[in-house]
Amino acid sequence: MPLQYNPTDSRFLTVAQSRTNNGQKDIRIILDLPTNDFYSLDDDGNFNVIGASGGTTIDYTEYVAFVSQSGATAPTVVVDKNDTGFVFTYDYSSLGSYTITAIGAFPNKNKVIPYFNSQTNQGFTTIGWTDADTLYVVTTDTSAVLQDGQFIGNLVIRIYN
Repeated sequence: MPLQYNPTDSRFLTVAQSRTNNGQKDIRIILDLPTNDFYSLDDDGNFNVIGASGGTTIDYTEYVAFVSQSGATAPTVVVDKNDTGFVFTYDYSSLGSYTITAIGAFPNKNKVIPYFNSQTNQGFTTIGWTDADTLYVVTTDTSAVLQDGQFIGNLVIRIYN
């Protein structure tokens, strides 16, 4: 019997980020089907190949850091890995809103996939693409009200070629 796709089987589906922001879809997933091709889902619902493993290595660079933020201040960061060639800076914009800037690091929004593992269970953190230089970060409490102090945890940003 052929292998069938099961959307709840983590061998096939990794949700990197999923959130609706002001009616705009903002979804980044990686889908690994039995073909071993990796895909990103764009804002229009189309899958785009970001790498194929059929004898080929997935080509991406990676930024890994532990982020901590409190009050009305920019997050502090301890970088564990950065093979991207870019310098990442963090800024506080307003209550529950931050930016991550790396000049020229994110030219194709369908090939930038942030993963965030929150160290707090008191709210939600959303990271999305703004432009070729900037990712936005929004943090809320459990009632979806903007809140500072929720951007605490492990951050991985993969930039696929």
